[in-house]
Amino acid sequence: MRGVILVAHGSQKESSNNEVLALADRLNKKKPFHLTAIKPAFLEFAHPDIPTAVKEMADAHCSVIDIYPFFLNAGKHVSADIPQTIERLRKLYPEVELRILPHFGGSSKITDVILNDLEDIS
Repeated sequence: MRGVILVAHGSQKESSNNEVLALADRLNKKKPFHLTAIKPAFLEFAHPDIPTAVKEMADAHCSVIDIYPFFLNAGKHVSADIPQTIERLRKLYPEVELRILPHFGGSSKITDVILNDLEDIS
């Protein structure tokens, strides 16, 4: 079984965190059949954090968990904080393959999303 953890920064503003939770809900409603679940996680200020989300997926018998950094830029969180957290978790869950995917802002499709949104503005 395969799961995805959508990792966002987290905010002291609850409404911002709720946007990420709502996105995860929408993704789960449209997820491909081969994915068990898409769970949100936060680095700071909000819950669940990455270790909690990984534990939940491991407890649900996910053998592969993809970590999707929901960040526009490859700053410190993407290049250092998330990889360090995942490295620690690999030691706790050696039976689970934890893979870090490219961050959201690095997607070649993001230009299409922006251009489609701009087309909708009249």
